[in-house]
Amino acid sequence: YLQMHPQSNHTELPPDETASLRALQINTVYLQKPDSSSFSDIMMEKFRILQMTQYKRVMYLDADVIPFNNMDYLFELSDPDSERIKKQQQRQQPLIQPNFVYATKGEPANGGVFMFQPKEGAYDELVQIVADQREAAKDLGYPFFSKLDGWGHKFVQAGDEWQGTHKSGQKWTWHGVQSDQGLIYYWVRYHIQNYTVFRGQIVENYVAGPNGQPVLKESFDSSVIQAHEPPTKIVVHHPCGQTDYNCRNPPYSNFRHAVGKSKPWQHGYDSQDIKRRDRYHIRAYFETLFAISNRLGLGFTPENVNDRLQEKSPLGDKPGMSPVAIKN
Repeated sequence: YLQMHPQSNHTELPPDETASLRALQINTVYLQKPDSSSFSDIMMEKFRILQMTQYKRVMYLDADVIPFNNMDYLFELSDPDSERIKKQQQRQQPLIQPNFVYATKGEPANGGVFMFQPKEGAYDELVQIVADQREAAKDLGYPFFSKLDGWGHKFVQAGDEWQGTHKSGQKWTWHGVQSDQGLIYYWVRYHIQNYTVFRGQIVENYVAGPNGQPVLKESFDSSVIQAHEPPTKIVVHHPCGQTDYNCRNPPYSNFRHAVGKSKPWQHGYDSQDIKRRDRYHIRAYFETLFAISNRLGLGFTPENVNDRLQEKSPLGDKPGMSPVAIKN
């Protein structure tokens, strides 16, 4: 899926770029051009997947997510009609719910990778949640967001808390909370409630419960999920110890979310630097880029690639807050 910049005079990619994508067997579909282009606006555009009702489930990956293997197996694990999973796991229900999020150290849901179940009217429901939050917080001043009320749930009053892999709390204060990472969490946990969360080594399945509170249906070790992972196509060496959940637990081990300055195209290419163990995702990115370039004749080489990379993101590297961050 592609979306053109709101200030662009073009309605689609140049013919040579479209031809390159087709040569890689990548099908393209264009999304509606947005009205504005702040970081927060772009963060909210990812919720458009709720409108893709031609699909049973849609997995979203940020543009700075680098997959190490095919992640389609997560679709099958959430498929109630998968006979293979039923037979192998000896259960009638899918292993994971049709919506999933993954937690990070200080966030209960990360906006880099998640899966939603589209349905008619779902996007309108989300737009209303945003409108209600904007109205409730309009007099608070920038960033127009309440740490107690958040997107519409009071942790202290409800007697629950959010949980990351290393941190937890009863205030809406984690990174990106006023943007996608707060809204994603509110949507799955307090609005639809039928979701799975990957939290380190633990997998938790929730279903809708009474009084707007989700109920934990089951919890199990991520090794159950790991048994269904396809072989990785990119050999990586994680620079971490035995207790680091990023190394060995799916779906964390399936990709690297290159946040901040860890983005390969901003870090740049250095033949010696990429040999470091903590540069495994940068090495994988450039090896893939050069392989595609050789195949399609794009002209990227170790000598000229840094001159052709985008050093800075034109919209910044973190979300602020816009009073018109999402529209119908």
